[in-house]
Amino acid sequence: MALDVHRPTPRETAWAWLPGLVDTSPGHRTTAAPLDVLTSRIADRAGGRQVYVTFSGGRDSSAVLAAACRATALAGTPPPIPVTFVYPGVAEADESEWQRTVVDHLGLHDWWRLPITTENDLLGPVAQDSLRRHGLLWPATMHARGPLLERCAGGVVLTGEGGDEVFGDRRIRALRRTARRPFAPGSPRRSALTAVSPAVLRRRRLRAPMSLPWLRPAAHDELVERIGADDLAEPLSFGGSLRWVARRRSVTEFFRTYSALAAEHHAEVAHPLLDPTFLAAVARRHPTGFSSRTEGMRAVFADVLPDAVLARTSKATFTLAYLGAATREFARSWDGSGVPHDLVDAEELQKAWLGERPPGPTGLLLQSAWLASQDRTRARDAA
Repeated sequence: MALDVHRPTPRETAWAWLPGLVDTSPGHRTTAAPLDVLTSRIADRAGGRQVYVTFSGGRDSSAVLAAACRATALAGTPPPIPVTFVYPGVAEADESEWQRTVVDHLGLHDWWRLPITTENDLLGPVAQDSLRRHGLLWPATMHARGPLLERCAGGVVLTGEGGDEVFGDRRIRALRRTARRPFAPGSPRRSALTAVSPAVLRRRRLRAPMSLPWLRPAAHDELVERIGADDLAEPLSFGGSLRWVARRRSVTEFFRTYSALAAEHHAEVAHPLLDPTFLAAVARRHPTGFSSRTEGMRAVFADVLPDAVLARTSKATFTLAYLGAATREFARSWDGSGVPHDLVDAEELQKAWLGERPPGPTGLLLQSAWLASQDRTRARDAA
């Protein structure tokens, strides 16, 4: 059965981005504290079912896990089960010490630690099977979600998606950080003036070039323009800015695809940090936002997580877990087909795939090229 989800266009495949904004629910007005709202929303979503949390040990997934513990304790239901992918041999993805700190602090005993070798590779056996059944999906990593969702059948899977955006560098932050410093590029005062500048001036700052050498110049420039247009639409108010985060098509279509895949495995998935009512509660309690990510995490989660976790600045990276040996194996014999050549320089793309660190934004192109190779193989076998 085909999934009723958005299929990336050739441009979106080349860009690894879905430009545009959509209308979303503004959330319910509330005077409750953000953590109380988050707890309540998780409990409502769980409805007594087993809760699973995709848990990397980072601040965002730790916050969701802590809130889920609070929600299940208040509801008198079994505690959440953290589900952690372990990548043997990928040092940059190792968060084991932080994970143990959080799990011990929350007093959890049931913790799934799943060793991953090729399961999350964008061209590994799991992804290939999903690509054959579903075709391209947004984002490319969706094809690795099946085994997790299958294990969580009958339950609710919570992710930490959205924390970077909610507690990160929103437009109003520069105003909070403005201090009496010399007027120089990069200073808080300069950033603050940019934040309140007319749209025509802000547009110039938002057209910063990106390093995507596999894109042809016209495609690159159009992508920069489209991303700049979306960024230009971000309101200055903190509440409006949080609603803007949840309105981006890249977010809404990600949610839609993840939910469709979860339903296929008789599970449900939710992203509490981007819940509209939680966002409304954060904006109401902190109307001018936060001067730093750590300030925001402390403001909301100080009662449920150690300060060392809330204040950490290190972060794991998972690029090599998704673009590994299977990527290089395919790239070596790739004939350049299966990608939009009016948008993409195939030679530069192949060079990127064979590099020491294949770029994450090439994932959809990789899968598009692989699907084309499968079509050719089937045609050859049928001849």
